[in-house]
Amino acid sequence: MLKARSSIEELSIAIDGRRDIPLQSFDCIRLHHLIGREQEKIRADSDSPAKGGNRTKRILLHHPNADRAFWNDIANASHLGQQIHAGTKPSEAPSDDSHTLLGTTMPKAAARTVVTYARDPKVVVWVIAQAQGICEFCGSSAPFHRSDGTPYLEVHHVRPLAAGGSDTTTNTVAVCPNCHRRFHHAANPDELITEAIQQVDRLIDER
Repeated sequence: MLKARSSIEELSIAIDGRRDIPLQSFDCIRLHHLIGREQEKIRADSDSPAKGGNRTKRILLHHPNADRAFWNDIANASHLGQQIHAGTKPSEAPSDDSHTLLGTTMPKAAARTVVTYARDPKVVVWVIAQAQGICEFCGSSAPFHRSDGTPYLEVHHVRPLAAGGSDTTTNTVAVCPNCHRRFHHAANPDELITEAIQQVDRLIDER
């Protein structure tokens, strides 16, 4: 947008002929469509050529008095927001047809410390090659191919490195993304490990 218009004043657009939009009462879906229509007009009428990318991909909602409380009030004004704050379970929330606004426009930032482990790239290459495009756990084909034509599989440490597992071919399997998520998030991780060890001959039980 800045390639076509250089200032906040020039960037502003009229929706239904007006520049002051009552966000708390305006239908979200209709507003989305109207903004898109106005953006297309700006792009079509602009003499400024787009140099890679779409200059209308980002929208700035500008308000002279907008602060965190202002946006929080908008986010909490919907029926769904009131229900959630009152303790209603998500399953009892209105359907998507209500066009309610979920989440927050200003998420909080949090710093965290992450421990990473150095992994041997030769192990990854060997295990992926050994799988030949087939998930070693469920037996399904890789869900897609990379840009270089190789099948996409992920390497998983059967006993996690954080739990003392080794970074070796006897503790790693090539799996599809779905099975990889199962290993990390399923309610029965020990059963999955046992099943993997029974299916893949090279694996050693390091538990």
